[in-house]
Amino acid sequence: MKTETITLKSNPNVTLTTYLLDTSPEMPNTKVRPAVLVFPGGGYFMCSDREA
Repeated sequence: MKTETITLKSNPNVTLTTYLLDTSPEMPNTKVRPAVLVFPGGGYFMCSDREA
């Protein structure tokens, strides 16, 4: 697996960490793969008592 951390030029506190899987000769059809972006955090407008 190859990892790389990219720092945003306009804000050095912001980074993007990539995880790239190695290709496998046992799985020749996986040279092109979809990407998944994960953004931690978020916010709430409200919290229901049922979901507390």
